[in-house]
Amino acid sequence: MKANNPFTFPKEILIDRFLYENKKNLKEMLQENKVLKAKLLKIDDEIAKMHEYGKTKSDLLKTLETCAEFIDEQADNMADDFIEVHSDTSIDKIEDCGDVSELRKVSEILKKYQENCILRIEALKKKKQFIKVTYLSSYF
Repeated sequence: MKANNPFTFPKEILIDRFLYENKKNLKEMLQENKVLKAKLLKIDDEIAKMHEYGKTKSDLLKTLETCAEFIDEQADNMADDFIEVHSDTSIDKIEDCGDVSELRKVSEILKKYQENCILRIEALKKKKQFIKVTYLSSYF
């Protein structure tokens, strides 16, 4: 049976890795892919370190959140406590504010650092996706 369809070529012609002229291009592409693969592994490692932090392999984000909550709780408890100063009457009680404000600052620092870690993880995931697309597109 005779085919009446026109003979067409794809818009993109792939590199024939066995042709002598293409060996240089292929070597460059393979070297670039090797670098991209190393970057992917580094990104995966960095993300894993944030999810399995330190010797205990605990989630860094959860640890920061728990610490901030604990410090907030401690600050709330300190704010509710009053200290008597040279008096037997409850009228002369004062609030211990110095330590409370310091605890609040520490808590805010931990919360900001947690937010920065979340943004860092998101940025790493986006970078990983971009590198993956670049890596895979070089084979097509």
